[in-house]
Amino acid sequence: MLLIAGSIRIDPTARDELIRTAIAVVHELRKQVGCTCVSLSADLEDSTVLHLLQVWESQAALSANIGSPQIDAIRDHAGRLGIREMSLLKYDVASAGQLA
Repeated sequence: MLLIAGSIRIDPTARDELIRTAIAVVHELRKQVGCTCVSLSADLEDSTVLHLLQVWESQAALSANIGSPQIDAIRDHAGRLGIREMSLLKYDVASAGQLA
């Protein structure tokens, strides 16, 4: 299982349109084979930050998504809207379980 987590710094003047575009990305990602979770949320204290979390079944599933033309088109549009910085990390998770 792979976990992608991080933050995206955006132009606050383009925030509403960026969020609408991000919703389209989330909907497309959720359709991808091997994607088990996608969450994008706005920071509660900083209107220029969005937080992203993705969970993938495998590297193969993630790699197939990275090359997906429909996802790339939406990401390109989002980039033109004012993404200032992205800081995303990939975690390779060997096991997961309920938090006791």
